[in-house]
Amino acid sequence: MPAPTLTESSSSLTATPPLPPTNDLIALLLKSADNVSDIFFSPMRAPQLRVNGRIVSAVFSNLPELLPDDTRRIAGDLIGSRPNVQPRLDAEGSCDFSFFVPKLGRFRVNIFSQRGSYAIKLRVIPDPVLPTFESLQLPAQLDRFVHLRSGLVIMSGPVGSGKSSTLAAILGRVSEQKDGHIVTIEDPVEFQFRHRRATILQRELYRDVPSFPMALRSSLRHPPHVIFLSTIPDRETLDLALEAADCGHLVFAALHTPDASRTVGHLLRFFSPAEESVTRLRLARSLRGIVSQRLLPRVDRPGQVALFEILFSTPRIRECIGAGEQNVMSLTDAIREGLAQHMQCFEDELKKLQGAGIIAGDVGWEELFGDSIPAHPKSAGHSEPAA
Repeated sequence: MPAPTLTESSSSLTATPPLPPTNDLIALLLKSADNVSDIFFSPMRAPQLRVNGRIVSAVFSNLPELLPDDTRRIAGDLIGSRPNVQPRLDAEGSCDFSFFVPKLGRFRVNIFSQRGSYAIKLRVIPDPVLPTFESLQLPAQLDRFVHLRSGLVIMSGPVGSGKSSTLAAILGRVSEQKDGHIVTIEDPVEFQFRHRRATILQRELYRDVPSFPMALRSSLRHPPHVIFLSTIPDRETLDLALEAADCGHLVFAALHTPDASRTVGHLLRFFSPAEESVTRLRLARSLRGIVSQRLLPRVDRPGQVALFEILFSTPRIRECIGAGEQNVMSLTDAIREGLAQHMQCFEDELKKLQGAGIIAGDVGWEELFGDSIPAHPKSAGHSEPAA
């Protein structure tokens, strides 16, 4: 895809008065509100912020509506001298990379072309201190993943659900408690780890290595005790991840899937129908757990609360994945069957938070999540206090 081209009249359009330099603009936006998690630059409107999960306009007397050349200039400032980023943006129409501003912090940047200009999103990573189990108030049972020796663990959830922070807390605890090597393969690097008991080596796509499969192959020669993949983009990466898990490595991976059932379905779609039965058995054998996460607005105080669905590998779960849900039971039912193993499903946890007055009690599942899950008869009217 060629680089966006603007007409002579539109390309000369810039904000009036002119915008401050990009780093100063970012600083101004971060100071304009508390708990800013994202900054958005879009043509033909003022910059926007995501604050406590809600997108709001950042309108100031001296900060006007952005025009096409403004977002192009901001994109150029963010890309800077990175040799591989602009060619990728030109060829694919989008790019991701990390960006650092002294005294402000690090950002995960996404730029994509639209209508002859660029739209830009910056995910704010302002605190150099890694998130921890305590700071995120993670469910205690997630510590079980820290002590695994091998297998595949999937963290799933939509963009902005907090799964990167949860994974960083898990990897940080692994590095504090275990010897060995941890290799991360990320697009882009988000949190910067320090060596603890374990040595942590971080590889960024397009900067350190050209593809996930190539990075995974070369990493296995190291060899690491733990591998983290910021996503599983294709069949080859999944094949190698399952192979690594089978060979004694502990593999963590993130996916943009909404829950445990659809995470399994997403992974199976990488393979042909003829290969599905074999893939199910491989996945059932290697999978150690799926954690799905959503962030919901609180009503008891400003902010958001994390909602978790947690699946651990048990004989029943392995049977359900290996034989297919329609032949055994749904994964949601299998998770409920595993309450004694400290599993939990979204629907039951949602009702606990509503019963405790933490989130709105009159808002349904479909309105909160944009999809629907049929109510389970065993959970009807269930509203225990939140743990």
